[in-house]
Amino acid sequence: MKAFERIFLYTVLTILVFYVFLVNDMVESQVAIQEEIKARNIVVVDDKGNEVVRLSTASEGGGGIWTFNENGGLGTAMVSTTIAGGIVKGGSVITYNQDGVIVNTMTSNNEGGIIITANEDGVGGTAMLSTAEGGSIETYNSHGIRGSTMATDDEGGIIITTNKDDVWGTAMLSTAKGGEIVIYNKDGYGLVSISQTEEGHGGIWIYDKDGENPAVYGHKR
Repeated sequence: MKAFERIFLYTVLTILVFYVFLVNDMVESQVAIQEEIKARNIVVVDDKGNEVVRLSTASEGGGGIWTFNENGGLGTAMVSTTIAGGIVKGGSVITYNQDGVIVNTMTSNNEGGIIITANEDGVGGTAMLSTAEGGSIETYNSHGIRGSTMATDDEGGIIITTNKDDVWGTAMLSTAKGGEIVIYNKDGYGLVSISQTEEGHGGIWIYDKDGENPAVYGHKR
């Protein structure tokens, strides 16, 4: 082999070694330390090719992460959205049962936050929310009819129970003036009220079935 052929061969080999051991390591290093990945959708699949996780943009605006069970049904969803033409903005975390029914929702907006739990049919069981005015906890029966409410605002607190038709049955409240307990009939008319008089004495007001014509029992002085 002539001298210039050896020089040429050794030069090519040197370049190849440089590429394999140096350049290739630099490329792998750059791939390993990627600081940002931009994409509209990222999908993770299992060994069978079934979608199990999706990172994507939400149809209402914002983004979301969705997870799926082995049958392809939704398991959880975490989204940041703009709802109702931009009136309500915030985020939500939603969980589903095996049948794809929403059973838990945690949502926030510019007014506050709300947590809702539901039964296996997706009917609301409880709701806990907070707003600029205060907070409340509500419970519902299996038909979605409210059965009780406990709420507070700047004036005080109130506890309300309702019948199967969502008509008030009892109410216990407190304000800056004092406390009061009221009992209602099935039509929602107040029948009995235990409260205080303007002079600060205790009193009982009893009304007819239409919530009128009260008879008052209390201190006269």
